[in-house]
Amino acid sequence: MVVGKFLPPHRGHHLLIDEARSRCEHLTVVVSARSVEPIPMTLRVAWIEDRHPEVAVVGFVDDHPVNFDDADTWQYWADRFVEGWQSARIVRSETGQAGRRPDVLFSSEPYGEELAARMGCRHEPVDPGRVTIPVSGTVVRADPGGTWDFLEPAVQAYFTRYVEVYGPASLVDRVIAALETDLGDAADPSVVIRRPVVVRGPVVVRGTEVRGPDAGQILRIDINPHETDPVAFARRELAKFLERAWHGQTYVPNEPGDRARRFDRESP
Repeated sequence: MVVGKFLPPHRGHHLLIDEARSRCEHLTVVVSARSVEPIPMTLRVAWIEDRHPEVAVVGFVDDHPVNFDDADTWQYWADRFVEGWQSARIVRSETGQAGRRPDVLFSSEPYGEELAARMGCRHEPVDPGRVTIPVSGTVVRADPGGTWDFLEPAVQAYFTRYVEVYGPASLVDRVIAALETDLGDAADPSVVIRRPVVVRGPVVVRGTEVRGPDAGQILRIDINPHETDPVAFARRELAKFLERAWHGQTYVPNEPGDRARRFDRESP
């Protein structure tokens, strides 16, 4: 099994899952989420399922604290992850897999060894030093645009922010050209400058209605033809917009303690 928040999934996660899948017969990915986290658990599960269709993916939301210095908390999460793995066994019952616990935990985290021991399985590390793919969820959340190439297209779409410019055509063209030049110099692919987009009816892909970007991900700039310097005005509006947290949310985990902490315990 593989466990994690996947907040959001990135190329490092996909390397871990692909490597784990190559080393075992049946792989389950367990997505652990909290209710305060900004990306819904169901969306993270869907992203992983789309990228890894041959893998069983399950998720749960649990607001129990994380404290790497507390043995009881370690055991709580070990048991919780095993419960997640067991729930996936129902989906793949046709494999005839026996036993109530996974054989192997694959991870790139310093807590992998202790967590695996508490789950009653062995641990196999995958790129623990983040040498092959130097990225983490924390880095992505802090700067999606700066880590763009580490994200799958569906995740890129989630982080994309749109700037729509309204006003007289000549002024709109001038403002868009200036803003696109600024963004090109800043090399931020997460921002798209465009003219107003009119959507007539829901967008349907493969029979499923696809939501557009959240309102918080769209900036509308109305250019007044009497504005002294419309480009400067648009730049100020864009600068304020880019200072907002993506999707209007921030997430600062409260996880005290040593993530590689070892405890004396009886062998499972």
